[in-house]
Amino acid sequence: MPGTPGTKRSLRKKKDFNYIVYTILNIRK
Repeated sequence: MPGTPGTKRSLRKKKDFNYIVYTILNIRK
């Protein structure tokens, strides 16, 4: 639902979460 308030924020939050997980996995290598 484009244009819904909070959509951008949640997407950004999800992106940040994925970024953190990705970084942790890389550090573990």
